[in-house]
Amino acid sequence: MKKICVIGLNYFPEISSTGLYTTEMCEYLSKHFEVKVITGYPYYPEWKIEESYSQKNGILEETVNNVEITRVKQYVPSKVNPANRLFHYWDFYRKALSVCHKEKFDMVMVILPNIFLLNLAIKLKKKSPQLKIWVHVQDFEIDAGLEMMKNLGKIKSVKNSLHFIEKKLFSKFDVVSTISEGMIMKFDTRGASKEKQFLLPNWADVDFLYPIPKSPYRKELGIKDNEFVVMYSGNIGKKEDWDILIETIKKIPSEQDIKFVIAGDGNKKEYVHSALKNLKNTILLPLQPKSRLNDFLNLADLHILPQKKNEVDSFMPSKVMGIKATGRPLLCLANKNSSVYLEIYNNDLGYVLDENNYDRCLEKIIEIRSCNLREEKGRKARKHVIENYKYENVMNNLEKKIRNLLT
Repeated sequence: MKKICVIGLNYFPEISSTGLYTTEMCEYLSKHFEVKVITGYPYYPEWKIEESYSQKNGILEETVNNVEITRVKQYVPSKVNPANRLFHYWDFYRKALSVCHKEKFDMVMVILPNIFLLNLAIKLKKKSPQLKIWVHVQDFEIDAGLEMMKNLGKIKSVKNSLHFIEKKLFSKFDVVSTISEGMIMKFDTRGASKEKQFLLPNWADVDFLYPIPKSPYRKELGIKDNEFVVMYSGNIGKKEDWDILIETIKKIPSEQDIKFVIAGDGNKKEYVHSALKNLKNTILLPLQPKSRLNDFLNLADLHILPQKKNEVDSFMPSKVMGIKATGRPLLCLANKNSSVYLEIYNNDLGYVLDENNYDRCLEKIIEIRSCNLREEKGRKARKHVIENYKYENVMNNLEKKIRNLLT
């Protein structure tokens, strides 16, 4: 049986974003290959090592659902900024490098973000030229970082230098994959030929996530039947435009009976909670357990995704798949050139506001509440997921690609 090693910072028991998708991918592949995962101690999205691991040290060996896991204890900053995030990535890279040489593999897949892992895979291939190396990009971190900076024109030379390094590294891989059509186009300028590119979208388990008539959370949270629930659930980080959402929530007229539910964790949680904690129309919650995710996502009458205006295909919000699978409509604030905007707009899967119309957020929410097309858009969204992003279908295509690569 062929042996695959997957290397990335995030894995089970993390239940959101990259950790969730890497876990589900590896557990599927373990039915067809011998799978080894090299990962860190779980810390995301709280940016704090999970309590059950916090007193442990060094290298841990585990087996979960037929997947062998080697964990190295990486540095995790309590306050995230570009410098300590970079050291966070570097610390994991050097520790992962120290353990991945101990076994032989047929293929190594590295999961980005963490650009240092590109160099790790290349080092392994130099040692074993027959080794196939694959990079899967969940987040183009350099682009995301640059897009969040102001006065981008002043750092054009830095941007060009970083992209030159990326191009040199990506060109050495046998397969490069990412999660959306918009993101995969970036490989055209990053040294990866079309023959090496592979679309591996994030998926949804449509048997686990599905529409239900009424969520038990409504009663548990004391939300009245006539109240319209607008929800954000997921990482509360720097990629979202929290100021526009906070401003919108504060301006909602009380007679509208609109309740906002904000659930999750991340490096902007303290800022968001501080701004909203005393508002009667807002419920603030931690990230909910995966076992209750379907009930929780079905609580919303409308999900909201407020992306930063200048974010264009550096990443694809993973939460979108779960929202669509539950048949709930989505209001997406995003750059009109981004994949998430175009997918929702072109397929009529929800509602969109482009970067020039974020100030219409309040008006749009009130408009959607009285719209009788919400349920129809939700049904379209679920149908779209089943046809294009069903877990089994995405994984089957991945398995075939790996088999062809290793033949």
